Amino acid sequence: MKRFLIIACLLLSIYNAYSSDYSLSALRLNYFGTVATSKNIIAFGNYGKYVMTTDKGKSWKIYSIGETENIRKIVCDNDTLWGVIGKGDIIRSIDHGFNWERFKLSSNQKEEYFSLIIADNSIYIKTSLSIYKYDKSLNMIAKFSNEDTKSTLKEEDYHDNEPLEESKVAYNDIFYVNHSIVFTNYYSDFIIIDKNLSNFKKINLDTMLYWKKIEYAKLIAKYDINGKQILNISGNLYLCNNEFSKFEYFFPDTSFLNAYNGNYYKDGLLLNYIFINNELFAFRKRISTDSLLIDFKKKAHVSMYEFNLVKVDYVNKILNDYSPKYHEKYYSSAFINYLYNSIGLGQFSHLSPKPVIFEDSIIVFSGNMNMIFQTRDFGKTWEMVSLNRGEPKQILNDSTYYFQKTDKKYTNDIFYTNDWGNTFHPTNLVDTNGYLSDYYKARILFIDENGKGFFTGSKKYTNEGLINNISVTNDYGKSFKSITCPDFHMLYPEHIAKFANIKRVENKYLIYFTELSYSANYSMWYQLDTNMRDMTYFTYDSLYTIEHMLIDNLKNYEYLATVRENRYDQYLHTEIRETNDSGRTYKVLYKLDNINNIVQTYEHNSDSLFFISSDPTILFLYDRKNGKIDSLYKDTRPREEYYVPQLKLFVISNKFYLYGDSLFLENTNRKDLSKWEKGTWDYGHPIIYDVIFKGNVAIACMEDSLRKKNYYRILPKVMPVSVTNDTEVKYGKHFYASASYPMPGKNVVRSRISYDESFDLEESLNGVYNTYGERIEGKENLRVIKWGHAQAEIEWNCSQAPNGIYFIIVKHDGRNDCVPVIVER
Repeated sequence: MKRFLIIACLLLSIYNAYSSDYSLSALRLNYFGTVATSKNIIAFGNYGKYVMTTDKGKSWKIYSIGETENIRKIVCDNDTLWGVIGKGDIIRSIDHGFNWERFKLSSNQKEEYFSLIIADNSIYIKTSLSIYKYDKSLNMIAKFSNEDTKSTLKEEDYHDNEPLEESKVAYNDIFYVNHSIVFTNYYSDFIIIDKNLSNFKKINLDTMLYWKKIEYAKLIAKYDINGKQILNISGNLYLCNNEFSKFEYFFPDTSFLNAYNGNYYKDGLLLNYIFINNELFAFRKRISTDSLLIDFKKKAHVSMYEFNLVKVDYVNKILNDYSPKYHEKYYSSAFINYLYNSIGLGQFSHLSPKPVIFEDSIIVFSGNMNMIFQTRDFGKTWEMVSLNRGEPKQILNDSTYYFQKTDKKYTNDIFYTNDWGNTFHPTNLVDTNGYLSDYYKARILFIDENGKGFFTGSKKYTNEGLINNISVTNDYGKSFKSITCPDFHMLYPEHIAKFANIKRVENKYLIYFTELSYSANYSMWYQLDTNMRDMTYFTYDSLYTIEHMLIDNLKNYEYLATVRENRYDQYLHTEIRETNDSGRTYKVLYKLDNINNIVQTYEHNSDSLFFISSDPTILFLYDRKNGKIDSLYKDTRPREEYYVPQLKLFVISNKFYLYGDSLFLENTNRKDLSKWEKGTWDYGHPIIYDVIFKGNVAIACMEDSLRKKNYYRILPKVMPVSVTNDTEVKYGKHFYASASYPMPGKNVVRSRISYDESFDLEESLNGVYNTYGERIEGKENLRVIKWGHAQAEIEWNCSQAPNGIYFIIVKHDGRNDCVPVIVER
């Protein structure tokens, strides 16, 4: 009982807390490589991030050494990890990557550290300007520098600042070959420096290798096998003599597995080589024979990629019977001949970093766009641990977000995270009808709190016919299946369309959009049954556009609309309307003259609708309960000709912010939303391009004086419950729970649970208790939704519980753990 009361007091104090401090974490990452100790595997990359598994690839967790750093390289030397970052820093970990020491080696702000190797008990570091040699006490022994040692990439090749671009910095690696430091520069020159950094030699590779002349030959990896050092140069394997005067193709037949030979693509795309126990394996990608080509003219298709580890002997024979041809298929929508397909693996072997091999059976690749790709059984099965090539589209709760790739036509892949952004997962299609790729442009992605939802898009031209199919999910977006809805018709991209919010009411989804034209508006109302098959719809030739719906039930609701006076005028005013017959007729409740072009709406609760107009630029609040509309902020900044200043709102943990152009304001009095002052920020003035938000989390495309442009997850440093590492609440040795959501709960509340499976979670549920220690609900009213290994959600329908504080109790291992919940309506 005493424990309940202590937690209740803590919960109440935090729920009423008012803090401007947030933790920001970049969500779009490029991993530069992988490394392993005897215990852990690590993939490292930009924005100071590295992701680590401590259980042989079963689970991965993201860590940070600082948001503004690039971890260019990490190597392992007898379980001591050494790495290079930033402007002249080296890092070291002696506990397998959990904690790091940091040493400043250079004060030259123009010198960036790219790579390091450890050889002959020395540390060699490559920077953008020089090559350095240190001992392990970090005393500098030697330095070499000339024009050929400068950065192997031109400045325009760096894409670390852009959240949508892949990084190309892998070419800055150095290698230890024949007791020399070796690397290739931007012009395909093979640079050789002796281990004392005293002698220098340069070789032009194009005159020495077995290929047709190509641009930018690069040394990608070095392998040691049977006492020989084998070099991977742009996807081909070579041996070289000690003097580097002769390069010999690794296979007797120089056309065999030659990346620049016409037979290279015959048997699947070779991505990399792996040497294990003096045996050679090729990592290969196949496009499945049952891939569906949608349209040859548009070159759109759904590809199904298969992956193999194939054993290769040294006399030009691939042993295809080493492993089955089919392991796990990955569907993606992509154009034929795209350099990068949607699953993130490039078409050329040197675009995939060298994998790490752990205990001879676990093989992990990392790469651009959050990619972690692994096999834990030496190629029998494959798993895409993480990948994110999309832009943020929806936040379901504090830990679950959806991204979608919409910047390319016919490319609509969806990616989701349910672990706060540690890893992202491409969703699966469960059939091969190809609708994911058939959409020219994605239009709607919606998933509700019960895990049901849908995705749809539109055709390009009217002569292609209207799309009457949608892709549906029943498992929180893990998989989608396309079905046909005969009465559903999506507009074409060249038509101007405006969508209102989507609502689930009872067993229906309400969808509304308007086609805009100079002569008329065509308003489409759809009521889609949650079985995703039954649909009713209405079409109106109207003079209004619905911006937002405030829905109580399927017949009675209010909505915000912008209205024309006649067919040929632009919008002249905004109205709040009420309907009692599903929109067939209406009554005007409120009218705002000369307010039009609504750029944002936000429903804070069923009685509070915020909306922003751009002409003039004003933030309004419609107080439904008190029946009034208030103007909370008007942008009075001077306007340039043909340009209207941008203004938008975002809300996180009940704190309100306004942003746009050079504007960043925060509400200073929660009881008076007309009070705004210059917002506080940790690093200068933030430039915010766009934000999606819900509850305690916001995802912003932004930058500031220190952070580079990226998609950042923003969380309060003080969450509504006690939090460890910004992600979980630790209640017991084997039990972790996220903050319950939504906070406070009204009808259904959930909490994400992690546990070590030493007990059965469903059997251990005891029920729901109030602050007096009385059980008000049994375990039969609780539901467990399992997400995967040792991860689940606990769901409670609290619709019958009075307002108050409650505790979901889990009994295990002789102890009671609880998840606190606030119910407030």
